Amino acid sequence: MTHPPVKLSARLASRINIMAHLDISERRAPQDGRIRIRLTSNRTIDVRVNSLPILWGEKIVLRLLDPLHTNFDPNSLGMLTAQKEQYLNALQKPQGLILVTGPTGSGKSLTLYTGLNALNESSKNISTLEDPVEITLEGVNQLAINSKAGVSFPSALRAILRQDPDIIMLGEIRDLETAEIALRAAQTGHLVLTTLHTLSAAASLNRLKSMGIPNYNLANTITLIIAQRLARKLCDYCKETVEISEKIPIEQGFTG
Repeated sequence: MTHPPVKLSARLASRINIMAHLDISERRAPQDGRIRIRLTSNRTIDVRVNSLPILWGEKIVLRLLDPLHTNFDPNSLGMLTAQKEQYLNALQKPQGLILVTGPTGSGKSLTLYTGLNALNESSKNISTLEDPVEITLEGVNQLAINSKAGVSFPSALRAILRQDPDIIMLGEIRDLETAEIALRAAQTGHLVLTTLHTLSAAASLNRLKSMGIPNYNLANTITLIIAQRLARKLCDYCKETVEISEKIPIEQGFTG
């Protein structure tokens, strides 16, 4: 790993901001950007950039997204067979709301993208509204939120509904207005997929009710709620067989 000298930090930060199309003169507000790096003629890596002004300067975090390593196979989601079939069956319904919930970084977006990929046919008009667009899908109309240009979740969702969509993916329900429009779309012949940052399926219902959505709307609209977590998995390439003593499983809470 390369460690550039500290004296280059400001110049390096400015260069990253330029590549991510961020405002290099902005030193007071957080910014989000995106860099696309072409490694070969047929391979591109997305780099998500988040810049945060702190007391001693600028903190930048880079998130690498490699489409080549993205697997849209439903079998790779880690669901039980019955759970996977429930998800795929819900995707075949012409209308309704599918909610995927879980903490940040639990794979909610990948679950939605896997569902969209299964539905992606030339005969279907699929639109997504994201902040930002994480993975590009060929044949899908993907729109990114742009607050500077006045493109918010509610306004963009209204615009998408005028495009006669069959399926809508909403990156996240953040407020009452967005929730109301999404539910209305799901009740009027559209299949809507979206996420919530809650810790359980029951908490998702409570969150929507706390926003002001009445119970009867939820009961008539929601077709499936998926609450998920990421489970740790041993690396297929570097895992090794290790003999452990009998006391170690007991210390980890395993009995019998």
